[in-house]
Amino acid sequence: MHRLDRPTSGVVLMAKKKGALTNIQEQFRNGKVQKIYLARTQHKPDQDQGALRHWLVKDQKAKTARALSHPETSAQEALLRYHIVSCQESGWLWRIELLSGRFHQIRAQLSAIGCPVIGDTLYGGLSLPGYPGIALHALELHFYDPNTGEPVTVRAPQPESPPGLLFLSGFNPLPTLPMNIFHLNNDIHHLRAFPNRLFYPHKDYPTTK
Repeated sequence: MHRLDRPTSGVVLMAKKKGALTNIQEQFRNGKVQKIYLARTQHKPDQDQGALRHWLVKDQKAKTARALSHPETSAQEALLRYHIVSCQESGWLWRIELLSGRFHQIRAQLSAIGCPVIGDTLYGGLSLPGYPGIALHALELHFYDPNTGEPVTVRAPQPESPPGLLFLSGFNPLPTLPMNIFHLNNDIHHLRAFPNRLFYPHKDYPTTK
């Protein structure tokens, strides 16, 4: 239903039935899905909370996005809201609400204001030797059950690797629970019964049936 950049951890939503897929995709298109991320940066923004608005141009060859401060032909508007949660030796922790879903949006926008995500060397971030990921985590998705219309929240746990714990240290809104992948279907039994269960996008974890 949606994608995460390869080095990003967190929530991924999937559907097994076409009806659920169509419904959730429509929610994404209409802006009814709330997307919350955590990020860790080495630098602090000018304001502790606010909104960022850019226009992104995708570089197909370099596989990056360039953030512009003004509209331009072929550029897509990119919006997000943020607030700074904490600051520790490992950097500044951001909570971000993604208001549009553009290619490399958070990574490009934070880099454009001089606050690249830690580990994201593609956009000027501090490297994390020996760790393939970056300090960007899709924490929550809020959407509506395709059958009942009831609000549903799914959350992803913190990455368990040391660099992951490093960038999320100081912010632990979630209990330690088993990690599962939930597949949406027309019945949505699992999401209705366990709206606060956690899942993590990794093929080696068991799938709830």
